[in-house]
Amino acid sequence: LGGRIIKDKLWFYTGISKQTQNAGQLGVVSGPDAAGCWTCLDAPGGSIVSTLTQENIKVSYQLNSMWRFIGAWQHSLKFLSAQGAASTEPLPSSLYEHQPADMWKGEAEIVPTPSLFINVVAGYGGYHVHYTDEPGTDVPGNPSGKELSTGLLTGPNDYPDDKPQNRYMARGNVSYIVGKHQFKFGTEESWEAGDTQALKDQAAGDYLLIFSKGAPNEIQTFNYPFNPSNLLHSQSAFATDTWKLAKRLVLNYGVRWERYNDFYPDQ
Repeated sequence: LGGRIIKDKLWFYTGISKQTQNAGQLGVVSGPDAAGCWTCLDAPGGSIVSTLTQENIKVSYQLNSMWRFIGAWQHSLKFLSAQGAASTEPLPSSLYEHQPADMWKGEAEIVPTPSLFINVVAGYGGYHVHYTDEPGTDVPGNPSGKELSTGLLTGPNDYPDDKPQNRYMARGNVSYIVGKHQFKFGTEESWEAGDTQALKDQAAGDYLLIFSKGAPNEIQTFNYPFNPSNLLHSQSAFATDTWKLAKRLVLNYGVRWERYNDFYPDQ
């Protein structure tokens, strides 16, 4: 839905959507058969549900012939009932996935004279994936396990984690026309963080029991919880010129500088 709010001044656009899918997957089971076998043909199958909802809005405001402002926002939520489910990873050992994502920006377009154009924009884009154990599986006395001979996982998933990804950006451009030249100058800054976190202890213990044909073989232990911080900062600046030498000849040239700082802060 969209249109004008004030003639020649204020416009809007907004939208909403939702997708849902419920489907079985070959080889994925929801539990063992009557004899306790997870890999037998009569083990009950399982359905995987995925949904994606989204809402967005955009507003444009023309203050006067010189100033125009634009704002936009979008939110989405992805859900998957059995992340990682496979023939060796039955539904109870897979993960619930909730992934909210957001985007927003604010922008200004400034035209002081017919030959001068200025654009400034700043915004954010990011998501936060939450992988959690299937409901009812992360309980005391139900540890994570793996059978080497078949690769079959049992108990809750051994690696529930969070994956936040956040990026902030700002950009400014100036275009100026003089005679046969169109000069353009600009800069861009970004601040980004991307992490993989394990935020809680497993109820049955932070370990994976490994068996070989049913006999205890090995134990893997995990240092939960952990919450790292991985950062990337970048800056750039440029200057260009488009020079119209003749009716059928245009020369483009410029210079650009960029810097990337990818680092782990003290932690």
